[in-house]
Amino acid sequence: MKYNSYETAIERALEDWVKQGKPSGGPNGAVVLAVLGAGRGPLVTRALSTSEAQGVPIKIWAVERNPNAVYVLYRRNESEWNHRVNIVHCNIRSWAGPRAGQIDIVVSEMLGDFRDNELAPECLDGALHLLAPWGVCIPQSFTSFVTLVSAPKIHSKLQVGYDNNSIAFSTLCWTWLRQFDYISALEVLNTSTDTKNNNRSIVQRGENGIPRLQGLKPTILPVWQFSHGAAAKLNATLRNSHNSRRGDLIFDVRTAGIYYGLAGYFECVLYPGVELSTNPNTIETKSPALTSWLIMFFPLKARLYVDRGLKLEVIMERKTDGRQVWYE
Repeated sequence: MKYNSYETAIERALEDWVKQGKPSGGPNGAVVLAVLGAGRGPLVTRALSTSEAQGVPIKIWAVERNPNAVYVLYRRNESEWNHRVNIVHCNIRSWAGPRAGQIDIVVSEMLGDFRDNELAPECLDGALHLLAPWGVCIPQSFTSFVTLVSAPKIHSKLQVGYDNNSIAFSTLCWTWLRQFDYISALEVLNTSTDTKNNNRSIVQRGENGIPRLQGLKPTILPVWQFSHGAAAKLNATLRNSHNSRRGDLIFDVRTAGIYYGLAGYFECVLYPGVELSTNPNTIETKSPALTSWLIMFFPLKARLYVDRGLKLEVIMERKTDGRQVWYE
């Protein structure tokens, strides 16, 4: 699902490039496309096949810092790509750019389960100065979401870890979050004859393991957003202060329960009309077969009992001092 969506985004970007008559930075009118964090090359393959199918020539660069992945890229360039790929072994933020000049299209999949937790904003910042003024970045934007959850099983596992490691509750958790309840909900999605559960969010799992909702629709609120593209590079600073974020959220508690932490999701716009989502409220319409990312869990060290009818304020921050990034 993920790579199909990326391929569609590249296809539409190349279509629009031709329709809008944008100037290309490559030789003989080729569109300069850079895959940042190329890994073992899945996006490189999709970009080359899309270029051939669309009849739009591209000059492609693959930038990767992992030496094992770079070795695979060189092998694939010989055996599959007919030496059409320019491979660069370096950190994205230290890359000087293509010899031809600026990049027309940037493509990257360096996105974590909460979207920015793997430093995608910082990594993309390191290459946006190479993007042409009319250039395109895939993804174009992403929004992080959170909701209150009661998850005693994962909390108990963290407690065991805390007994042996004092930073267990300060460490981000990646999980399918299989046994949990939503604390805050918005509205009834369907009519249930089960009076025992008709005031709760019933979580079921589809064949691919993604949570599916019945009963109440959970309150899942946007906490912050990042946008990428030629315009975004104008706000970049050396101290990285432009990538700091703060979210002030209010949750209405529909049912009494014990609050153990926050579940984190995302929605991502790869290109207009092409989106990815792990948000349970939108995953069915945006990317129903997506299984590439887990759910982020932000645990509370001390569980919190919340009564029905209360309003719970959550303040969440993404902080940086120019050397490191952390959440509070």
